[in-house]
Amino acid sequence: MNPRAQALLPVFFVLLWSTGFIGAKLGLPYAEPLTFLSVRYVLVIAVMLLVALASRAPWPTSWTMAGHIAANGFLLHCLYLGGVFVSIKHGLPAGVAALVVGMQPLLTAVGAGWFLGERVSTRQWLGLALGFVGVALVVGGRAQIDSVTTSSL
Repeated sequence: MNPRAQALLPVFFVLLWSTGFIGAKLGLPYAEPLTFLSVRYVLVIAVMLLVALASRAPWPTSWTMAGHIAANGFLLHCLYLGGVFVSIKHGLPAGVAALVVGMQPLLTAVGAGWFLGERVSTRQWLGLALGFVGVALVVGGRAQIDSVTTSSL
């Protein structure tokens, strides 16, 4: 893959990832959460299989490695996204779900230090802080708008 295309991959990832909550909000009135996710996964597997074959991506070299990949996929997609989609189906606003899920990098950084003894660099903390400021701006802006009453005008 050429360097220019490779540089665009993070942007492509963010665009795809961020549309998941929009898709959940739009699709869940018409399908059960796990059915919706199953159809989504079948489509994604088909597309990613073609991408992997076309790019000649390396395949797992052992059953252990394949098992780790499968366990990661199960935890991330079945439990994590299944829980998110079921929550949205039961009335949790998609925006709130996205904000809760958006806290994962912060929790991961804190957990990496506490549980694994890993050091989070200053640059990484700065990135997390900027993301947190963005979340605060979104939530804070809505809180101010929602709290305005006619008597306060």
